[in-house]
Amino acid sequence: GSYRLRVAAVDNLGRRGATDYEFEAQLSTAGSLKLSTLVLGLSRGGFTPRLMFFQEPTAMGYFEVYGPSANFEDVDVAFELANTPEGPAIIRVPAILTPSQDPDLRRASGVVPLSTYPVGDYVVRGIVTIEGKQVGQVIRALRKSTS
Repeated sequence: GSYRLRVAAVDNLGRRGATDYEFEAQLSTAGSLKLSTLVLGLSRGGFTPRLMFFQEPTAMGYFEVYGPSANFEDVDVAFELANTPEGPAIIRVPAILTPSQDPDLRRASGVVPLSTYPVGDYVVRGIVTIEGKQVGQVIRALRKSTS
């Protein structure tokens, strides 16, 4: 459905500010499958979401894939790191699809190396293919910073 996220803050000098972000919460279509949004983070005894990375050597990506269980036999997933949403992949790494208690849900997860890339803004794309043909992708911004 439609949502609005409002964030308000006050700094230590008493200055106030607020911003609103309106968005649609929905699954995206990938052929006969549905995809959740892509979440980035770290694996530290459990998944910790994060958009900004510092000295971490890797970022973990995670999204959910929904569809009839028979459809998962020919599904592959991968993660790409790129400079822009439409730009060529700097690197592509395979991801894994993990079954859940729901036979129509798989969890896609994988690790994208960061240590060899310079500080800057990137995107991570979660790519879904069926029988070798790309049918969908989810995307998330990632910032690598020095501090």
